[in-house]
Amino acid sequence: MVNSAFSCKLSWFKHRVKISGEVSLYLQIYCNGEIIHVKLNISWPLKRIAKNGVDLLPRYDGDEDLQPYLAIIERERNKYWECARKFMLRDQHF
Repeated sequence: MVNSAFSCKLSWFKHRVKISGEVSLYLQIYCNGEIIHVKLNISWPLKRIAKNGVDLLPRYDGDEDLQPYLAIIERERNKYWECARKFMLRDQHF
């Protein structure tokens, strides 16, 4: 069996804050000691990212963009995990 380590989490670069206070969001993918950042082409206010670094907080009451953004993030995570799962089932390196 191939020994593989996988993880996927939301990330951003603190030193790349836009004038508006927003940061571009990425998925940080860790695979067997390598880290890859996949740009999601969405941004969110840095101050409205939860302290745990996992959740986005609404920018204001009734924020209509929150759920679609969370869906985009989850869809991209699922793409990664589906691909990783296929490699693990085949007992191959990812």
